Amino acid sequence: MTPITIETASLLCDVSTRTIRRRMDDGSILKLFEDDRGRTMLSLDDVIPFARLRLTDDEKLMVEEADAGNAEAMGLVGSLFVGLRRYNIAKKWLEMASKQGNADAMQTLGRCYLEEPDQDENLALMWLAKAASLGHSIARQQVTGLASRVRT
Repeated sequence: MTPITIETASLLCDVSTRTIRRRMDDGSILKLFEDDRGRTMLSLDDVIPFARLRLTDDEKLMVEEADAGNAEAMGLVGSLFVGLRRYNIAKKWLEMASKQGNADAMQTLGRCYLEEPDQDENLALMWLAKAASLGHSIARQQVTGLASRVRT
């Protein structure tokens, strides 16, 4: 059993915490306990069906680490959702990791803004440039490619 906060459940399912609480009230998702910080903890296994996910044991551990605030794990969870083309959820995880200075997450967030249906090249360029400024070599190449595309 992997415990996660109600906030992480909300992010995974792309719904409000209020919706998660309603699912707790109807017994669909069980509250495990409150942690030492007073956060409501739920079982990831109860949440997964509402998130429409299939996660390996390693991916469950990654979610647990992301829930604990690990920027690298947050970036990997974001990448998981990019691969599923669930960009709204991906961007939330990637932004949290990026705000902690994770260059890989910044680069993936920039790519996400380029791949999603409502492309935003300006935001993509901003995140790629931030990643490039931190030494991310792929982001540097992407910035160069985007800049040349904008000039033509």
